[in-house]
Amino acid sequence: MPAINIHSFNLDYYSGYEGENEVRFYANPKEIEFRMNVTNHVAGYMSEIQLNQGEQGIYHFSLWDGYFDSLMRQMFEIETEYSRLPEFIRNWNESKGWCDSLIDIDLISSQDLNWFIEKIDIVTRNVKVNSEWGTLNYDCYNNLNRFLQFVKLNDWELRICNE
Repeated sequence: MPAINIHSFNLDYYSGYEGENEVRFYANPKEIEFRMNVTNHVAGYMSEIQLNQGEQGIYHFSLWDGYFDSLMRQMFEIETEYSRLPEFIRNWNESKGWCDSLIDIDLISSQDLNWFIEKIDIVTRNVKVNSEWGTLNYDCYNNLNRFLQFVKLNDWELRICNE
């Protein structure tokens, strides 16, 4: 199997939806400390400038919240036992952690990553067959799956957040 190059697939499924919510999956090698571009100002105020692709050795897959919402609804149909869902999906459903704040970022465990890869593969195949499924986007999910495979194969850390 040829090596997967992170530049060989589309990582941006948010452009064109500016002004609406964006979900980002951040990935980085474990030896690189993950940190956002945060500047502290006087009186406890801070500002954040989004990381550019590859900045500080950190890459991200961005998608419009509508695509993410539709993907999560498919995950709930595949996995009906709530306690078996990955923590980051339960946090999304319960509006806590990463999905309730613009500063919280959830680290996704390797176990949850494996579960997500397995299930997104099912969703991607279903979307390809049933292309009339509204806001489900085959190219987005296929490239997200490739991104997740890249993260797994390279043993990188994976995080999720709202932007």
